[in-house]
Amino acid sequence: MSQNFAVTAVRLTGAQRRAELPLLVLGPPLGSAGTAAWAATAGGLTDAFDVVAWDLPGHGHNRSLPEGPYTLAELAAAVLEVVDEILLHRDEVGGSFSYAGIGVGGAVGLQLMLDAPGRVRDAVLVDTDACAPDAAPEGGPAAYDVRDRLAEVAVPVLTASGAQDVARLVRGHVLGEEDVPTRDGHSRALGALETHLREALDGGVTSAEIGELLRRLDGPGPGGAE
Repeated sequence: MSQNFAVTAVRLTGAQRRAELPLLVLGPPLGSAGTAAWAATAGGLTDAFDVVAWDLPGHGHNRSLPEGPYTLAELAAAVLEVVDEILLHRDEVGGSFSYAGIGVGGAVGLQLMLDAPGRVRDAVLVDTDACAPDAAPEGGPAAYDVRDRLAEVAVPVLTASGAQDVARLVRGHVLGEEDVPTRDGHSRALGALETHLREALDGGVTSAEIGELLRRLDGPGPGGAE
């Protein structure tokens, strides 16, 4: 790896069926972890895709810190490297994938399509104007310093209804679905819970600890009878 940082990825689809599903890579906005940015939306996608969210340096599960400024081209190269590792495990070396990104995650999608033509099958880009060329130096978007923009860019927050809209947009564009049923509140809650529990497991929390926490939550509230 030539760049001075790493990109990490988190799987959001359970292991049981994901090898049978097409790969969908999700890119985060600046200032947000991939799972946090996409948790609500992923609940409407994991039945149809092997969903992977990536984290910027210093965000989420990514503990790497860059030694200096880095460009979108370098960031896109790092994303492609981690995606290639995932494709290797799927026995799809050099294969293609679908992509969705918010803000700088969307700008990375554009960069991937420029630098690795044919690798990105479909792309859905949200609020990518947060990385518009007028915010970049004369070298264009591929030359702007991501770290300099970190404090300036307002991180888009997807509401529950917004998350459903994005999920429908991705499914409609990638799968050609014209009308994706809206998930009810219970289903959305289960999808969000699954994502957060998987993040907790990745962070070192054990299944036994999660089970104990759920038992406590299911018990009487404060002041209730034992």
